[in-house]
Amino acid sequence: MSASDVTNSIKGIKGSARVRIYTEHKENLGELTGRFFTGFTIFQGTGYYKGVREGAAVIEIIIDTKNDDVMRVLHLANLIAMRNHQKEVIVTTEAVPYSYSVFGV
Repeated sequence: MSASDVTNSIKGIKGSARVRIYTEHKENLGELTGRFFTGFTIFQGTGYYKGVREGAAVIEIIIDTKNDDVMRVLHLANLIAMRNHQKEVIVTTEAVPYSYSVFGV
């Protein structure tokens, strides 16, 4: 899937979208992601690539499809791939039917 395919996929979603970036886990992921987004979650685990076990991470970000978040996702994915020396990372998108914040006391 090309960058334009990802862009079209996200832009086809009205409102909020859940974006996930699947990559090899490196210590700098929080710092890199924080340069582009103020809120995100990183899930760490074990992945396999061509039968070889490796540290894996999934970065989940809820974005507004009407602003520049789409381009920031693409820039972040590209930067992660370059920093991790990966040919590619996987970016998935899906619509979020309801997006709201709950505030504590």
